[in-house]
Amino acid sequence: MNANKLKRVGIGGKALPGRFPVRRNTSQSSSAEFVVKTTATSNPNSIESETNAEEPTGANAKVKELVVAEDVSDLNAGIDEGSSDSATTKSAVHQSDSSVEVATSRSAVSIETRKYSSGRKKNRSYKELQFDRILSSNRIHLPELRSAAWNGIPGDCRALAWKVLLNYAPRTESTRRSILQKKRNDYQSIVKKFWDDVPDAARSTNEQMALRQVLVDIPRTLPEVPLFKNQRIKDMMARVLYLYALKNPSTGYVQGFNELICPFMLVYFGGYFDGKEVRACECEGSVEECDEKSLCIEHISDEIFSEVEADTYHSLTILLSNIQTHYTEDQPGLQQNIVKLSKVVKRVDLPLHNHLMDQGMMYQQLCFRWFHNFLLRETSIKNIIRIWDTYLSCSGFGSFHVYVCAAILVQDSEKIRGMPLEEIFQYIQQMHYDDDVNILLSQAYVLSTLFDGNEAHLG
Repeated sequence: MNANKLKRVGIGGKALPGRFPVRRNTSQSSSAEFVVKTTATSNPNSIESETNAEEPTGANAKVKELVVAEDVSDLNAGIDEGSSDSATTKSAVHQSDSSVEVATSRSAVSIETRKYSSGRKKNRSYKELQFDRILSSNRIHLPELRSAAWNGIPGDCRALAWKVLLNYAPRTESTRRSILQKKRNDYQSIVKKFWDDVPDAARSTNEQMALRQVLVDIPRTLPEVPLFKNQRIKDMMARVLYLYALKNPSTGYVQGFNELICPFMLVYFGGYFDGKEVRACECEGSVEECDEKSLCIEHISDEIFSEVEADTYHSLTILLSNIQTHYTEDQPGLQQNIVKLSKVVKRVDLPLHNHLMDQGMMYQQLCFRWFHNFLLRETSIKNIIRIWDTYLSCSGFGSFHVYVCAAILVQDSEKIRGMPLEEIFQYIQQMHYDDDVNILLSQAYVLSTLFDGNEAHLG
């Protein structure tokens, strides 16, 4: 099979005293369009060949095209079939006087332990079968999972894959359920101790300020996604964000965290329903009225809500521990990445860099929000989830983001070079990336192969 061809980019708020620092990010959300110029998807860890899919490759291996198999029977020989007691997906609807809830046989109990065999969905693609095999292993091989995840994760496999990539869920199947249940129980204990049993009057001044800022920010979360206007979702977000601030006083709550938890919530809800999109309820109370690709939030049981909330809290904690210096005082990690971005752009597109400097546009002004919110305001949540597949497969969540931001600027270099300072500001405020993020990630990968670990090349 011929390797994919990559088109190379040309070289050329102050903290509050006490336990809960709260910093403001006053940048505004916006929208605009981009033109994409390259046409390939790459993976630094992609499989060496389609006939040896279970062997991971090194970063320097050639990138091979993933084939979608029309007849999955030819591929079943390399897939673990799973035992006869593999989890089923039967569901029953329980209707009460006040609500409709869905209880599934694999819902709150078996999502982490079910076998990912080809029998759970007909006509599965090659990629889906590949993830079925990886995730159904008694012990998930992390390098192989990272290799496969770089090119995107199927929706019905994403929840477990993300938890393993974050090192939240154990790779060993036999211990996964019990360890996750312990972590969920720990979170429920925190909720009871610091949320349920604490009247507002008993909270310290800084705790009240942190909670107030959380409650102010939640209604602003991804306004284009109706789901986040649902009261159950808003209540969940308030608990997760406030309790994170409580348990992590070095960062506290920072504006933007309300958006960083959104991908986790959507992915983890979908994990209970074969990757279906969970949306704000538009039907009239009957689960049968939901379409095949989505599920109304009101049809999801309190038990599933409780598990998703705990998983979201722990996943946010792990994620932020890896990028903590983006949000501590003076934000040294964020500032370092912005400096690196300026060097990359200067190296690969000197005319663009010179134009920005001539116009008095500092990279701090240009891309601060891109690093603070990781593009959550600059593209759709669907694109963000796909991008995070790749980020989570990398050794450092924020390291590859530098090259993604550089690729965005280089893609629109010609347009930006024709703008005066005021129009550049408007461009940044209104940017909304609607194009194929796989192409964007391909360009970013090319840049990373040139400069990652080769700081001397940046001058």
